[in-house]
Amino acid sequence: MSMDSEINEFNELLAGLKAQKKMLMSSLSDLEKDKEKEKKNHGNLITAGKYIREVAEATQDKIKFHISEFVTAGIQSIISDDSEFVVEFDTKRNQVECQMWLRNGEDLVSPFGADGGGACDVIATLLRLSMWAINKSRPVILLDEPFKFLHSVEYQERCSAMINGISRELGVQFIIISAQPDIVSNADAIFEVKKGRVEKIK
Repeated sequence: MSMDSEINEFNELLAGLKAQKKMLMSSLSDLEKDKEKEKKNHGNLITAGKYIREVAEATQDKIKFHISEFVTAGIQSIISDDSEFVVEFDTKRNQVECQMWLRNGEDLVSPFGADGGGACDVIATLLRLSMWAINKSRPVILLDEPFKFLHSVEYQERCSAMINGISRELGVQFIIISAQPDIVSNADAIFEVKKGRVEKIK
């Protein structure tokens, strides 16, 4: 092999290596750009996550305040002036859980504990009404046998007055089905169903 052909072969090899180097440098540049883009995206995701958490916490605080105030006012107007309904949001394993308590002095008890009965019935109805007040999805709420475990006539009359007040305050119409006359004592109209016949009695 002549010297010229060796030089030509070497030049071809060198040109091939230069082309490979250029290609690798271009790929490296693209990878560095992608890395910067991913770094920026990661930073944006962290910032977005921080804002989402802040908005979620602010929303939870508003919901917590609304439900606590609404249910507490209802409980205090019907059952006890000392009780306070407490709502807490806990995050466990990236899941938000809602805890509800009834505070009486220093004691925290479950509102749906073994006592059940009337207090549980009142709280469940108040929770439903507080959720409606947040959404205000319809101007009519149907309550089927609300406060059915509340056997005290005095408490039933208080419930009736509370429902009447909520109706006027929030502009919502209640349709109540009840076998307890004191629950509907404040109703604008009362219909009685007997043996399939409907009769207006108020």
